[in-house]
Amino acid sequence: MKFLIDHQDVIHRYMNLDVVNDAAASKRNANIMKESGLNPIEIWHIGSSLRELDSLIKEDHSLIAIGGSVGVSEKKRKRVFRRIFKLYYEQNFHFLGGSSRLLNCFPWFSADSTGWSVGRMYGSIIDEKGQRKAPAGMEGLDALAYNCRYFTSLELVAS
Repeated sequence: MKFLIDHQDVIHRYMNLDVVNDAAASKRNANIMKESGLNPIEIWHIGSSLRELDSLIKEDHSLIAIGGSVGVSEKKRKRVFRRIFKLYYEQNFHFLGGSSRLLNCFPWFSADSTGWSVGRMYGSIIDEKGQRKAPAGMEGLDALAYNCRYFTSLELVAS
């Protein structure tokens, strides 16, 4: 927090420490930051109630992060995301850990992922079809480059 406070002239967006599988701890971290005068991007966990998300929406945040979805089946995440985007179609959402096919299924405002690194680490590629083993003969660095090109292609350039 000291770093954020010391550099708030150049750091404009940040999240609180997100505690995986512990929405209450993540919320405590956000509250501690707010008590210090910071304004983190709020994180709603997929396993939390929609009432909690509704409360965040009513607080009028320009961006809300959706976390707690890593390790949740794609079928369940898709069902929850479909409901969220139907109910809150005007809200901007950030997809935490968004390196699945669901990245392309919903109108995310932004997303983050370490998915680009699976090319080098596991010999996997990621694209609109999801994550899968790289084709035979594709080396780890080539798979990493493929993944970087894919994720970069999703970037929108502001004009």
